[in-house]
Order: sequence, then C-alpha cells, then structure tokens
Amino acid sequence: MGQILERDPSATIRPLSSVSFDPSRLLALLAAGIVGLGIWIGVVLTVPPQRLLTYLAFFLPFWVFVACFSSAAIYWMMARSMLSSPLTLPNSVREGALIGGVLTVNLALVAGHKWSVVALAVTILLALGVEVYGQYKARGA
Repeated sequence: MGQILERDPSATIRPLSSVSFDPSRLLALLAAGIVGLGIWIGVVLTVPPQRLLTYLAFFLPFWVFVACFSSAAIYWMMARSMLSSPLTLPNSVREGALIGGVLTVNLALVAGHKWSVVALAVTILLALGVEVYGQYKARGA
C-alpha cells in the first residue's frame, strides 16, 4: 500500500500500423461464426417462426454468424493489405458487426413485410455513420 510506481522510460507504444497479424484471432472469429451458423441452422430446422421470440431466435444467431465470418474476412484482408484500415481486431469486428447488422435488419424487415428501399438506405446510412464515428474514435481524436 502506498507504493508509487514509476513509468519505465524504455517502454514504447507501438503504432497501430506495426501490429502483426495473429492467426489465433482469425481462428477465434471463424470458430464463433461456425457456432453461430450451427445454432442458426438448428433454429431454422426446428423452430417455426410464429412469435417475436422465435424471430429473435432466428435472427440473433444469423447476425452472429454473418458478423463473425465477415469480421474474419475483413481481418484477413487487412492483414494482406487489401484494405486501407489499420490492422486491429476492434476495427474488423466493428465493420463485420455493421455488415451483419445491415443484412440482418433488412432480412428481418423482409420477414415482417416492412422492407423498402428507404429502409435499406436508412440502415446503410446508420452503419456508415457508426463506422465514421468508430474510425474517428480509433484515431484518438
């Protein structure tokens, strides 16, 4: 108690551009996506969509499946320098979750007979707004 810790002057902070690709992170995203896909297939084959909870049981694992697989794809593309974003897991997970969210919300609207081009545009604009804000926060501004 009462001990004062001094900052190590030799400690350095690596810039985001120097972060290396970690295959275990990619495998974790793929494993979560496979679990989501398995749950979604189980729900599709066993639960008839009649009530709100069954729709949630249908679309939540679908979102997990799409978000994890798209996050893994984005993370892999960032590592291969196919995308200009810095290689960070939070960036790829955010972008994958947004892709999954747009797809899932629009499919839910189709299932509820409420889909329109305006709904598609609104969900895409919301996702783009969240992405711009996430990029802004990631840059430390």
